[in-house]
Amino acid sequence: MLKYIFEEADFDLLRNDLNLIPPKTWTNMNMLEMFSERYHFNEASTTKFKIKSTLCSFWNEKANDTNAPNSAKRRAMALYTTVNLVIDSRPALSLINSNIKKQSKKILKDSLVQDAYDEILEAGTSHNENNSTCEDQQPEPKKRKHLKATDFKNVGWGIKITMLSEHLTVVLMAYWT
Repeated sequence: MLKYIFEEADFDLLRNDLNLIPPKTWTNMNMLEMFSERYHFNEASTTKFKIKSTLCSFWNEKANDTNAPNSAKRRAMALYTTVNLVIDSRPALSLINSNIKKQSKKILKDSLVQDAYDEILEAGTSHNENNSTCEDQQPEPKKRKHLKATDFKNVGWGIKITMLSEHLTVVLMAYWT
């Protein structure tokens, strides 16, 4: 499902989403959870401001709607008065931050996968160019298929990461060729 950025969504789109929720399940937290499921949040402060203004406008509309039943109007007024309290609470902030964290993890994962894919393509094209120009060269010796724990014993973190990334490249190259 394609998710839009919450801060860029206009009020009419948000209002349509809010109208999908039945009045019996109206709560500010339910509305926040619905926004979190359907949209990506950019930043906690701008998201909180947009949620507060959207919910206040929505509850105000529902409270002043002449076609709405009295119970829905009373509920909307009660929810209107608690918007700031609920959105500034810890559970709401943790929900907003988890949305932001999920989004940033996905972006990081996608960029790492793309970088690895680009490296494989570059290595594959350079390997093909080397084969076409130098037919007489000896093939490279085969590398181990696994890393040993002793390889990591007395080296720093930077070297460990380099060794792991080189090994991953070798394994992926062997898989793709």
